[in-house]
Amino acid sequence: MSDYGYYGKQKRRSKRGDMTRGGSEPNNSSSLLLWILDVVMSVFSILLMLVFVAAFMARWISPEKMPMLAVFGLFYPFIYVANVVCMLYWAMRWSKMFWCLLVVVMLGWGSVKMFYRPELVKQYQTEQQENYEEQEDKEGFVVMSYNVVGFWPQQEEDREDLIEKIAALAEEKAASVVCFQEFNNTQSNTDRMETALRNLRYSSFVNYDFGDQAAYGGGMAVYSAYPIINSGVVDMGTQRVHSMWVDLKVDSDTIRVISNHLQSTHVTKQDRDETITAKIINDTTASEKVMSLAHKLAENYSLRAAQAKCLREFIKESPYEVIVCGDFNDTAGSYVYRKVARRLKDTFTEQGVGYVYTFRDFMNLLRIDYIFVSDGFKVHEYEVPEVKYSDHLPVLSRVQLVDRRGD
Repeated sequence: MSDYGYYGKQKRRSKRGDMTRGGSEPNNSSSLLLWILDVVMSVFSILLMLVFVAAFMARWISPEKMPMLAVFGLFYPFIYVANVVCMLYWAMRWSKMFWCLLVVVMLGWGSVKMFYRPELVKQYQTEQQENYEEQEDKEGFVVMSYNVVGFWPQQEEDREDLIEKIAALAEEKAASVVCFQEFNNTQSNTDRMETALRNLRYSSFVNYDFGDQAAYGGGMAVYSAYPIINSGVVDMGTQRVHSMWVDLKVDSDTIRVISNHLQSTHVTKQDRDETITAKIINDTTASEKVMSLAHKLAENYSLRAAQAKCLREFIKESPYEVIVCGDFNDTAGSYVYRKVARRLKDTFTEQGVGYVYTFRDFMNLLRIDYIFVSDGFKVHEYEVPEVKYSDHLPVLSRVQLVDRRGD
């Protein structure tokens, strides 16, 4: 049977016949350019598929074993989108390469919700829950997590009253539990925060230095409208505290809140300027700087992986339902995210909308601050307010305890 499809044999013979019977020069040139483009796209597509596999595996292989693999995980969503674009190109070209890319795209489809949640999903859920939520009158309570960078203002006009502005935000959002990272706990800051957060009467602070749990210093703090009946730190075998916890009495129930600030990347603005801008083109020491940055990233990826394992074990042993929040310094495409979020709900994937970032640098592309909850909680709302009080954005979520661990 003859093939008369648009890209069928008869059509291709006709095109070749036209060219041999004196086809115009532009047709020859166009065919050559298209052939070259196909070759370039073939090489690019193969490389992209290999890079995607590396990014996908970064979630499963600990950086302690293959630290440089974690770098691919940092760019996971962008690598995935690039593969989708290539797949669409080969679909238009009716090429077998389309099927290879389709396999890759389907492999990563399940992780899309960790980076992007369509507005339609939110609208549908809102319509389904609208009447119910009106009756419930917003049951549950709001949790807020915020890395405040020592209350060092990002804008000069905030210098005098930054603490009051952050507290006003928490009050505006009706937050009942507020977890701060990089909390500069001086006598003045503590007095001002306690005055500003007058509805959150209970608080707990831990110093970053494991061996120096003095009342003041740099560290993490939790403010709560609910009584704090117990508190402590997660011992990760290091001199620096990366996780603190408090047990809260919420009505007749007890819940555990774990606030975290995992190992920083320690990538400075100077590092970024020297390696990911045009300056690198004429820099004779570019290779040394890139390698130095790579080693720095690899070392800190490995440290975070070890911390995530300790945190996972601590979460597993909790006798209560848990809320796990803070600055994890890793994206949703990382081993750290997968390890910590195992058997927990990411409040963004439950109620977030669109593409969300929480780090106000790196072109506003990274979500590295999270609020996770255990299965006993129902997530009602998720929000990341666009404020400029820190190089991070605050993360808020309204959650409701509907089940208890052990019931």
